[in-house]
Amino acid sequence: MEAGQESARPVHRVHRVQQALAVSAAFGAVCVALWGLDATRFAGLYVVIGGAVAAPLFCTRRAQAFVPACLIAGCTLLACGVLFFLLGVFLFWPSALLLLLASFADAEPAGVGRRPTRVPTWRSVSPTASPILSARS
Repeated sequence: MEAGQESARPVHRVHRVQQALAVSAAFGAVCVALWGLDATRFAGLYVVIGGAVAAPLFCTRRAQAFVPACLIAGCTLLACGVLFFLLGVFLFWPSALLLLLASFADAEPAGVGRRPTRVPTWRSVSPTASPILSARS
């Protein structure tokens, strides 16, 4: 390669579903942080944690940076919620779960070459539930 050429590696963008989950996590964190500003003495803690939820939103151009950012922010929020449970930081757990869902959301488009996923039936899920459900029908 010449000195002025860029690498030809494809840059995978973040899927819209992942972006929507991250934005909804940030919206939930903003709501909790605004409540914390008014209702508690620990307003600074709520603002710092609410700001940490928005960190993955700055990485939406590249999926290689977005997924680890969501994982780190989500796991950190869960850990902070356990450590500061008595201060009410557990209220950020829904945002943490949304960030974890955003990191594991299926970004592969459903198109040619992708096999449809099989929906589990009661008979394949539980052998004990299948006689009960088949007796009712």
